[in-house]
Amino acid sequence: MDAQRRIALPAAWRGASDSDRAFMLLPHEQPCIHMMPRALFDKLAPRLEEELLANPLAVVALGSLAGASAEVVVDKQGRFALTPALMAHAGITDRVLMVGTAFSITLWSPEVWEARRQGGAEASRVIPAAAVRPDRLGQAFRDAMGVPSQG
Repeated sequence: MDAQRRIALPAAWRGASDSDRAFMLLPHEQPCIHMMPRALFDKLAPRLEEELLANPLAVVALGSLAGASAEVVVDKQGRFALTPALMAHAGITDRVLMVGTAFSITLWSPEVWEARRQGGAEASRVIPAAAVRPDRLGQAFRDAMGVPSQG
């Protein structure tokens, strides 16, 4: 990370078109930042709107999320800046660890990541659990990692 709080997104994670350079940064429930392509966020927006209409309590939660989120556009060198609020949420000071998934990236303080990492044994249970019920991937992940059910 440079002095302007910019970090470089690896070239393999960047798209070629201008629309592929827009990302949303959202505070994650863990002490990290969830980074997703703006196009993916736009696909999720109708579901969020449905939740707002169906659940009055969601207004406060989603309002807080929106207020802490940021849209960034990666420059020609692949850089984008983190907001001070998101950095504080993730405990990021001068270094960032990027962890990629199939659809998004999480940004971590290397120290926080190392402290929270539980090793490969728990994570290796996710795929077999998801194979049993692929329609319940989120629940399979929570079960494999020992996270209590939501709801």
